[in-house]
Amino acid sequence: MFLALLVLLKSCLVLAVNISHIQYGIYVPQPTSVAVSFTMQFSIDCNECLCTATSSNTTSYAVVNCQKDAHWCSFYSVLTSNYSIQWNVQGSVYFLQSFPMLSTSIPQTSQPTTMYVSTQAPLSNVWIQTNNMSVPRIGHTSTYIPETGNVLIAGGENQSSLELFIPSNRSFITKGSMTAIRAYHSADRLNTNLVLIAGGTTADLYDPINEVINMTVNMSRYRIRQKSSVVNISGTVKTVLSGGNYYAGSLVYLSSVDIFDVPSNTFTMKNISTPRFYHTSTALPNGNIVIAGGSDATGGNILDTLEMYNSSTNSFVTLTPRMSYTRYYFTATYIPSIRSILFAGGYISANLNSYDLFNVTTMQFVRNGTLRYARSTHTATLLQDGRVLLAGGYPQMNQVEIFDPSTFTTSIAANLSIGRCYHTATLLTHSSQVLVCGGQNTVGYLASCELYAS
Repeated sequence: MFLALLVLLKSCLVLAVNISHIQYGIYVPQPTSVAVSFTMQFSIDCNECLCTATSSNTTSYAVVNCQKDAHWCSFYSVLTSNYSIQWNVQGSVYFLQSFPMLSTSIPQTSQPTTMYVSTQAPLSNVWIQTNNMSVPRIGHTSTYIPETGNVLIAGGENQSSLELFIPSNRSFITKGSMTAIRAYHSADRLNTNLVLIAGGTTADLYDPINEVINMTVNMSRYRIRQKSSVVNISGTVKTVLSGGNYYAGSLVYLSSVDIFDVPSNTFTMKNISTPRFYHTSTALPNGNIVIAGGSDATGGNILDTLEMYNSSTNSFVTLTPRMSYTRYYFTATYIPSIRSILFAGGYISANLNSYDLFNVTTMQFVRNGTLRYARSTHTATLLQDGRVLLAGGYPQMNQVEIFDPSTFTTSIAANLSIGRCYHTATLLTHSSQVLVCGGQNTVGYLASCELYAS
């Protein structure tokens, strides 16, 4: 099927390609699947808006491009064959089939010119390599910034540095440092100008738009390996940091939570029923938080219990239902379409291949089942189509599967390029891709990252 659209910008006729499948930041001509990079030159009067892409095998393509305030891109050419071009609002281009050289200038004409573009399905179920981070990282955080489309990478073992992942060219840019070395901390975006990076005795209030730390505040106590959840209660944003541990001659395991309040920018401390670390914390749409599993460190005791933070009463209540297995090093993902939390994998004396579904309306477990692979220290990411991507795991798993809530089954997905555990996985909502970064395998700590296109 073909489509044609005309767009008028400042009395300059250019041709806009409007394609329903939008992806971001990868430039792949087919059938060779050779990654390409591209540079862009802009002219507001549209006399010459040229975007040139050059592949690694030196084959060049020229695409006329015009962009106004980063809202759209357009392309012009006298076509001699069918093309498939995908675009997004920040100017990234996908070449989905080979094509000859296009025109390099926009005609100055008062007559409309038509461009026909054929649509193709986007790349799917593939892992795409990115550039490496500046340093290997484990125990770091990865936070998506929707206003810019970038991802903030913070800290890790023996690290205080910050860097940004830039999806348009799949590269990283270093952005200074936190006020302290932090690993196994938390980082949560609370609003446009605030990412709370918390761990140790302090938390940095980082502005991702201006790329500065505006303030450093004291936490109620020393805390690492906590789990964090953000809730919005009638316009008041709170971040709940639960459990964790720290070392003071011996390991101390925490049965407390730190609650950070905006706009007061202060922490207050409350208690939960039992110490927990390597547990999960899952925010619900009603503003409550379900805390599950983990270890209480009493003789290595692993938990199957749940408790809930009630945001309206600012209190914790123990829940009666229990998971089908004791679990730690597992994941918990809220799935809106079935109003349930997916508890997946974990570790007892070996990796677990089971899952439990907890319905947050009835506050009961409604189903359990089997994963394709036993896994722990993996990641679970809610995709924009409502499925859940389970990736990696201890000790160096590269296997990936996808849980489908419509069938309550998992299917095998494309493998990671390398095995990894203790990594991060972050959904890029503008592209529906998932960025997996860092972690470790038997070789050591990893600086590599990759993108999953579902």
